[in-house]
Amino acid sequence: MGESVSFDKDKMISVSLVMYNNKLEELEIAINCTLQSDLVDKIYLIDNSPTDDLHVLQELDINRIVYLFQNANLGFGRAHNVGINLAIKKGYAYHLILNPDIEFEMNVLERLHSYMEINFECGIVTPKIYYKNGDLQYLCKKLPSAFE
Repeated sequence: MGESVSFDKDKMISVSLVMYNNKLEELEIAINCTLQSDLVDKIYLIDNSPTDDLHVLQELDINRIVYLFQNANLGFGRAHNVGINLAIKKGYAYHLILNPDIEFEMNVLERLHSYMEINFECGIVTPKIYYKNGDLQYLCKKLPSAFE
């Protein structure tokens, strides 16, 4: 059996966002959408870029953003594992894996959080995703695996 994990009720959501030479403006949108929620305690910016130019993003909220320069391209999954492992160590109840090109409305994280709090048998939730023009983006499968 694995070790038990205890959660701190005051630490609701942590977030990891993996970056690699992304446009600053695009990242600011995703980060600012996330910072709208009081449920988000920490955002781990994992930077796989060859330079640490994106460190300026930490200034958006120095109390809630942790910038982690990897000095190597770990890849998307392995880099998110850095944030997930920090979240587990800190005792967060939930962890959000955020893509850098995401934009969402206020209260989306609150609605997802409420769903998870009511549906204890649920281990993962993904929101409906739309293109900027309003068309629905379809996932590659009805029930995607972690590898998809």
